[in-house]
Amino acid sequence: MTLDRTLLCLNPATGHQFDQVPIASPRQVAQAYGDMRAAFPAWSRKSVTERTQILRKFQALLLDSLDEITAMINRDCGKSRQDALLEVFVTLDLLRQYCRSGPRWLARQRVPRGLAFFKRCYVEHRPYGLVAVISPWNYPFALSVGPAISALLAGNTVLLKPSEWTAATGQLIEQLFNRLPELAPYVRVLHGDGSTGAALVKSAPDYIFLTGSGPTARQVLLAAAENLTPVSCELGGKDAMIVLEDADLERAVRWGLWGAIFNAGQTCMAVERVYVVAPVYDRFVDRAVAEARTFRTGYTGQPEGPYHLGPITMSRQMEIIESQLADALAKGARILAGGRRQGPGRRIRHLRLLQLNTRIRDLPHGARCRNICG
Repeated sequence: MTLDRTLLCLNPATGHQFDQVPIASPRQVAQAYGDMRAAFPAWSRKSVTERTQILRKFQALLLDSLDEITAMINRDCGKSRQDALLEVFVTLDLLRQYCRSGPRWLARQRVPRGLAFFKRCYVEHRPYGLVAVISPWNYPFALSVGPAISALLAGNTVLLKPSEWTAATGQLIEQLFNRLPELAPYVRVLHGDGSTGAALVKSAPDYIFLTGSGPTARQVLLAAAENLTPVSCELGGKDAMIVLEDADLERAVRWGLWGAIFNAGQTCMAVERVYVVAPVYDRFVDRAVAEARTFRTGYTGQPEGPYHLGPITMSRQMEIIESQLADALAKGARILAGGRRQGPGRRIRHLRLLQLNTRIRDLPHGARCRNICG
């Protein structure tokens, strides 16, 4: 949330403000851009082995800071400490892979010389220069630190713009980078809203990595095209699960529901639809409803909480979910479990299972199925 050029940090489960983060001014964006431009030659001259050794120190720092990181993600996003821990573990695993394989990935490679009989041909990997990382709110740690360290490993300097909806986590990431003197000069974190991201893109970095929505990606791509800046986008999806007649229904229900509710469903590859062939449809639905009714929704800051489903991080996203639910009901869907807000922050939602009377005829062997939306 933005107020007077300051990002207010609100716990989405309780609605309580626990911090605020100043928004970077255009002058600060320009200063950070200049600093990272100036720092690039020194960082890129380091060997891959040297950069790997520094990133290993950063990995150790993250391990020492696990409790601090998970507590912040828990407060900033509302996700459980266990879900936050998984986000950090994914980042640590990326660091392990990068440090182990980076020197091999980035080594000079000899390639076939074709008809140039008296030549030797090689591929050499060179850094882009200054890489801008624009990260999302649903995994504010893993999807900020992961792209940043991959760019650093390759010899680039980094400007990171975290989501305004999880500014406190972005501020902690900045502090973690700054705690490692060997790495701090080569990363800058720019806190802010969409205007900050627009200023970052307009500054013409050498490469942009964006994780976000389709509308945001269109704006970034249009702005980046003015300077022919290359862009990589990791956007949302519409992911389906298919349950055929010979499926283990107990496992299909358990892991299908887990795939739907992990991180309160705020995952780009979450299970959003389940197509079930007609012969096992009723049994699947009965099991899914029974399993869904055992889930507990709520929030706690304790390391081990009793809840399966936490709050929606963004109030705007909650409104989108409710409009989608109303649209489905208007078109004939039935709510089989949950489907309403609850909790003091009014953004904790029940798992909802919708039964849609849809049949699909293009599955293998002409099987028919119906649709369950989570």
